[in-house]
Amino acid sequence: MSARRGAAVAAHRWRIAGLALAVAGALAAPAGAQPGPDAGVDLDGGVAVGGAPSDGGVTGDAGPTRIVIDGPTLLGIGKPQVSASASPTEMRLGDKFTLFVDVVFDENVTVSVPSGLDLAPSFDELKRTSVEERRSDGTRKRTYQIQLQAWELGDVRLPPVQVTYSVGGDSSWVVTNEVPLRIVGSIDSIDDPNAFLGATPPVPLRRRNWLWLSLAIGVAVMAVVGGATWLWSRRRRKARAAARPVEATSDGLEPLVVLAAPATVAAAPPAMKVAPKAPARRAAWIDLSRLTDAARKALAALDELERAGTLVDDQVAGYRVMAGIVRTYLLEEFALPSRHRTTRELIKALGATPIAPSGLTEAERWLGAADLVKFAAAVDPEQGAIALADARALITAIAGARGGAR
Repeated sequence: MSARRGAAVAAHRWRIAGLALAVAGALAAPAGAQPGPDAGVDLDGGVAVGGAPSDGGVTGDAGPTRIVIDGPTLLGIGKPQVSASASPTEMRLGDKFTLFVDVVFDENVTVSVPSGLDLAPSFDELKRTSVEERRSDGTRKRTYQIQLQAWELGDVRLPPVQVTYSVGGDSSWVVTNEVPLRIVGSIDSIDDPNAFLGATPPVPLRRRNWLWLSLAIGVAVMAVVGGATWLWSRRRRKARAAARPVEATSDGLEPLVVLAAPATVAAAPPAMKVAPKAPARRAAWIDLSRLTDAARKALAALDELERAGTLVDDQVAGYRVMAGIVRTYLLEEFALPSRHRTTRELIKALGATPIAPSGLTEAERWLGAADLVKFAAAVDPEQGAIALADARALITAIAGARGGAR
């Protein structure tokens, strides 16, 4: 078996050497020389240079000179015998005809032709079938019937068809001969006027690529969504920062409060000019002994705030301290937990205590007006002393009412 393989390899090398010499001779020929009948060099019936294969090839001036090369022999098994023919060979432009590819091969060999022949734009492949039969000498014969449509005028040639065969895991190929055809453009003898309706020659297809457009749309959507999310989160952070300022009180506590409802603040906005009244200090006739400890402590803190002059030097800071004093008094007077940090929460919790309705209404009005100064900086120099007097009156009124009730 090894001697047989060595002989096959040596024969293959001789074929390659002969092919190189033939190609060199063809390149060295004068540019204007036409290949003659002996220009084709057949090596083992498989290689033809400068023309069609030796088994039925036709030379002529239709198209450029082709160089057709078969593959090497595999395992010493003879190559399949192939041939091509057409029926009919003369037709009108747009007519359909059949290309026959006959392949005779050994039983141990597998053969195939390309799934689609590259014949555009001269020919268009429509459909194909194949039949196979066993011959008396033990070989097989397969005939491929390929229906084509002609779209080129004149004397043309169907290029050779490559037939691939494999044996023992190795593959090689052989090629058929060219098929000469004659295509005429006369259509005067066609009886059916709709014979060519819808028939067009093959054209290359271009597939639209939506990748870049899809990427651009995706980037634009992400930018819009990201920008909207950033703006929304920024506004939310600002709202949270405005809703949770630190408020200093006279006793060192720092409760967090938010703006009161618009309806509450609108009751008596500090920015509106009201009839000024003289700052009222605590009435001398008020008996402090009748007030609660929380009330006495709150009034003392308001006196200290007035002596410090904070309401004159920095009205916003003075309002924060003053509001902290009033809120601390309300929480201590009615034993409310310190979790009631916003004005709305504090007023709601006071509604469940025994506070007088007038006192609850006055407390809601005073706290709403103080929130407007603290958070909106609605500064009015004349209102600081008035708010301080109102805070004293609010504390003494609530404490007096509780003392009378007891």
